[in-house]
Amino acid sequence: MLDILKIFFKARGTRPVTVMICLLLGGLAEGFGMASMLPVFSVAFDGGGDDPKVAMFAQALASIGLPATLPVLVSLAVGGIVLKNLLNLAAMTYVGYAVAHVSTSMRRDLLGNLLNVRWSYFTERPLGRITNTLSVDATRAGEAYLRAANFIVNAIQTVIYTLVALFVSWKVALAAILIGGLIVLFLGFLVRSAKRAGRRQTDRTADFITYLS
Repeated sequence: MLDILKIFFKARGTRPVTVMICLLLGGLAEGFGMASMLPVFSVAFDGGGDDPKVAMFAQALASIGLPATLPVLVSLAVGGIVLKNLLNLAAMTYVGYAVAHVSTSMRRDLLGNLLNVRWSYFTERPLGRITNTLSVDATRAGEAYLRAANFIVNAIQTVIYTLVALFVSWKVALAAILIGGLIVLFLGFLVRSAKRAGRRQTDRTADFITYLS
């Protein structure tokens, strides 16, 4: 996970803090919209009832001068989801440009370094390795940045969903967290296997281009 965060935050020419702020605000907006769905259902079906969670939410709304009526609650729920989507759209749009920038910057740096090395370097290195780095590896670097951004988005959404679930029913939420932890442990083995397979694929691709050249 640390490697993924390093890819996202240390990529040159990008603005990870700006993207993180947009994603965080989007996650908070979605969490607020989801949390407001509970009082929506309560007010719609039984007029509010005696649910302490609904009363707590109503008090929070009253503190900012909003009544806990059905139209207000529905507007807050829909507004939170719409705001979240708009912020995520802005963040991921920038991420799309950043992906292209990462790949292009890597190719530019590689070409600049190749133009400055001594001729003996090319006699000691297979040409296919250089070609593979300029084409395949640079593209994968951009894809890695995109995957890192998606990972952060999913992590923020997971935290928000967990907090909302704990607010609704902490017992069910803890059971879901336990099951999710077991799934993560199982998927960790698959991720390590995929990493080894990816490295072998990179080596085989480089060898193929070397032989072809």
